[in-house]
Amino acid sequence: IHQKLQGRYEERDTISGQLLLGYYDQGIRHGMWELKTKDSVILEKLTYDHGCVQAQTAWGYTTEDEKITWQRRANHIIYHQNQAPWENMNSCIAYRDSLAHWMRLLNQTLENNGVSPDFGQLEFQALHFELPHVYYRNLIEDGIKEYRAVQLLHLIDSLGWKWKAIQLSNGTYIGTIEFKSILNPAFQLKLLGEHSQFFYPIFSATDDPDGTMYPRIWGSPPPTSVIIQSMNPCYSTIQYSDKGRSTYFVVYSNGAVEILNRTISWEAWKKLQEVPSPYDRDFYWKD
Repeated sequence: IHQKLQGRYEERDTISGQLLLGYYDQGIRHGMWELKTKDSVILEKLTYDHGCVQAQTAWGYTTEDEKITWQRRANHIIYHQNQAPWENMNSCIAYRDSLAHWMRLLNQTLENNGVSPDFGQLEFQALHFELPHVYYRNLIEDGIKEYRAVQLLHLIDSLGWKWKAIQLSNGTYIGTIEFKSILNPAFQLKLLGEHSQFFYPIFSATDDPDGTMYPRIWGSPPPTSVIIQSMNPCYSTIQYSDKGRSTYFVVYSNGAVEILNRTISWEAWKKLQEVPSPYDRDFYWKD
């Protein structure tokens, strides 16, 4: 209905004879789902309620290092998004953590199917700034301050950020602000407004050989990108893009993953991933 799976679904493996039976409501699992052998022995039996399943969820990481790795991968995705729908830093971090979780579940299934996504990693260290003295007069000195200086001091304080180092050199205030969170250019502009043009992120690119930390704007993202289309505690729909190709997946909280509305089989999808892209690595990221 409206290009979404609805009602009973049945799939039989012609080699093993296994039978998968289930039901959909607008493309999302709803009702009893069973996986049986060719002899009708039940291998798995689950009940979904509009995507919610009463089974052990796949939340949680095996180690703290694994958690940090996926958060850094989510940071990298967020940094290259051209939108910032978050109202504050807490909501951005919550989105980042959710993105990391759903990316991890999707990645497990992709790797089980022989596909290894090329996710970058990004860890923010600080914000570097170069503020013209003429616009921010007496930012750190005593005396009557330029109104932009007053604005910025109040803004940084309201965000809970801390000045780490600052000095006046050749007519410019140069320094850093402690920052261990996540930004992208659009979110930086939303938070800092007119001051944003004088701030630059300092981050370590953990996929660089030397892990160098310096202020920069990354030019071209890697070919693999993940965008969450919708998300709730029970499931997430995800747009996965790799080398110019996009696929929509639905990922359930118990770790089950399928191509949204089963528009293509896993076998056919895997074969497509093996076909070289007709476009170079940066084609879809060039202006």
